[in-house]
Amino acid sequence: MSRRGVGLRIPVAMMAVYAAIIVAGEFIPIAPFGPGGGYYHLGYTFCILAPFIFGPWLGALTCFIGGLIAWLVVPPSHCFGFPEIFANEVTWPIYIGLAIYAAYKFKYKIIAAALFLFTIFWRTWLDPFIVFPAIWKTPYVTSWHIYMMYNIGYLPRLICNLLWFTPIGWKYAPQFLQSEDAKKRFIGIALFIFMAAYGSAIEAWDHIFYMLYYVPIEWRTFEYFGYLWFTDPAWMIANSAISFTVMEGLLKAGYLIPQGARYGPQTVSES
Repeated sequence: MSRRGVGLRIPVAMMAVYAAIIVAGEFIPIAPFGPGGGYYHLGYTFCILAPFIFGPWLGALTCFIGGLIAWLVVPPSHCFGFPEIFANEVTWPIYIGLAIYAAYKFKYKIIAAALFLFTIFWRTWLDPFIVFPAIWKTPYVTSWHIYMMYNIGYLPRLICNLLWFTPIGWKYAPQFLQSEDAKKRFIGIALFIFMAAYGSAIEAWDHIFYMLYYVPIEWRTFEYFGYLWFTDPAWMIANSAISFTVMEGLLKAGYLIPQGARYGPQTVSES
């Protein structure tokens, strides 16, 4: 048996402990966000880490349980309510996990490609041309320069999305995860986090928030640049460092489980 085989095939106890860790992390604010005293929290970092340990489906289930409990216990951790659990805790593990699995099974490649293409379609067409003008109901919102500013703000995420469709995403990033070189393993983790977690966030509810609080459209456009070009990438680098540290600890301890990423120079059994 490889070291990866330690533990149950469905690690229920580990999932329960991990959900509790997510709940604890959601008590720890990182930055203010949204109405009602809402905030970004450390629990999101563990949601981004989850697919590397559990894979997409068990990772999403674990994060959903943790996020649901946290929302009930400390509502400001999800200032947009129940939908935010799906938009963050559930989608991040699915996107990251599928991006990793796609390198090994064709069916996951198809599912991941469909999700990434939908995100690109939403961001470049549906959101700016349909959702954005419909919510704001302001004629000049549909003008070409507003559309261009909107998409320039989202350009880094769009590039990260498209990166998955290149050999960097489907070939080299998975190879880096299994490398004997720790530096390459860190690069592999960072690539998947940027391509999937950073690249695939849709944030559809943001328009509602800015409309309800009468935030000028000019500030909304400026916010795209501030958060999406600087704040979010810095946060993803921090998430990559934390995820790498945890995965290295699990690798050395021999507790990487079969559902997770193929991490480190190990022979993986498909049984």
